[in-house]
Amino acid sequence: MTKQAARPAAARAPGKAILFGEHFVVHGGPAVACAIGMGVAVRAGPLAEGAVEALWEDGDPSVRVSSPLGEWRGDAGGGRGPPGVLPAPLAAVCRIAMSAAGRAGASLSVSVDGDVPLGSGLGSSSAWCVAAVAAVRAAIGEECDRDGVAEAALEAERAAFGRASGVDTAACTHGGFGVYRAGGPDAGWRPLGAGKLRLVVADTGISHSTAEMVGAVSRFRDGNRAEFDAMAGESARIARRGEQAILGGDAAALGRCMSESHALLSRIGVSTCESDALAEAADKAGSPGAKITGAGGGGCVIALPAPGAGGEDAVMYAMMDAGAEQLFAIDAGAEGVRKFSAGRGRALPR
Repeated sequence: MTKQAARPAAARAPGKAILFGEHFVVHGGPAVACAIGMGVAVRAGPLAEGAVEALWEDGDPSVRVSSPLGEWRGDAGGGRGPPGVLPAPLAAVCRIAMSAAGRAGASLSVSVDGDVPLGSGLGSSSAWCVAAVAAVRAAIGEECDRDGVAEAALEAERAAFGRASGVDTAACTHGGFGVYRAGGPDAGWRPLGAGKLRLVVADTGISHSTAEMVGAVSRFRDGNRAEFDAMAGESARIARRGEQAILGGDAAALGRCMSESHALLSRIGVSTCESDALAEAADKAGSPGAKITGAGGGGCVIALPAPGAGGEDAVMYAMMDAGAEQLFAIDAGAEGVRKFSAGRGRALPR
């Protein structure tokens, strides 16, 4: 294979929060999600000769990936693919880099960094995948719109994690607020023309496995089909009301929908005592509403700030006293993935 040089490029993708519909979206229901004001940056570029085993015996392009989860070196020929012992987000990025290197015949160096907590329900893995796809494609000169990035990121995520609805990668790619469906005539991401809002995020400190939680909900559904279908209908109604509350800027209505969604998710078994305590503390501090976000089984609870001056701090202090391991306030409705090349940054085309 003829080797060619990649060019330096980078991309940044935001994390996400699911406001309504997690888990039910896997089974065809709507989910309302948003990008958040923290993210993941991926840099990609040429791999210097001699940096690794640079020319493998079979001549395949070399790949090096470094990240907070470790480093991996291999080639794009398929004989030395990512080993199964790699953490899933790192394995996903390795697959993305290997595929790009193989298509272009270019050796690649890829690095991942960011401030989205891993295993927290804030879309860290999806942000890794989305930013990696955008960065490596820019590095090898491939043009790609947002839908193409989301599709490729979802493919890599499913290979590493198993079943995934696509809502996380869609939110990290498109940004802002949107409604997502995994199938049917309304499949895909429908953006909502809404501005930003503030969210208080409290991390339980309990890392979860999305695949395990999705599997547990699927088993609940199989054993309680009528009950699950009724709850799926309720979730869809909450999502529709929540969408209108976002569009209308009605914090009180939005908060009620969030609290109802939390109660529904508790009924299917994905909340925890720690998450319930954080949501209850936010409520007592005057938050219009709070809920788990993402797969559950730990991870994060999101809450709206209490009305008035000092309302954000009041909710944060209450959740701290209730046992939060980490606390931060962020903007929801952040910009989607951006790619950078030759010192210039631009949003990907729609």
